[in-house]
Amino acid sequence: MTYTKTTLVILLLCLFVAASFAQQKSKIEGVWQLVSSNWSGKTEPAKGTHIKVITKNHWVWFDQDKDKSAALLAKKTTLDSAEAYTNGFGYGTYTLKGDTYTETIEQFTDLEYIGMSLPFKVKVEGNRLIQSGKFPVLENGKKVREIQFEEEYKRIE
Repeated sequence: MTYTKTTLVILLLCLFVAASFAQQKSKIEGVWQLVSSNWSGKTEPAKGTHIKVITKNHWVWFDQDKDKSAALLAKKTTLDSAEAYTNGFGYGTYTLKGDTYTETIEQFTDLEYIGMSLPFKVKVEGNRLIQSGKFPVLENGKKVREIQFEEEYKRIE
């Protein structure tokens, strides 16, 4: 009987520890600002404001051109200021298994991508998030090629 009680206590303790780890916040969760990007071998510092927010199950990003914003905001109309975000936006859900981060797109600047699930590699180093992979280029809903990319973000929250 003692053996059974000890085994039960150890099992319950293991389950408690496993449950507490499962509830911990993932390292990729946060608010991230793009620092630099490398698309097809060309590294550039971030232009404008490119923010990515990752929660427990969702992601959202937007890219606003600062120069375009200043000119458009001077016009002071809602439609004109919305045009400052035409560089890009998107959101959806994601899964994270090891270092494979797969985004499922629910809304996107280019409607052809809605519904796609795209796997990327991610790693967090201190306050930096690095996301890399291949992004499909579509024409009339069909993939015609892929672009290799790597983006580096800094945590802002």
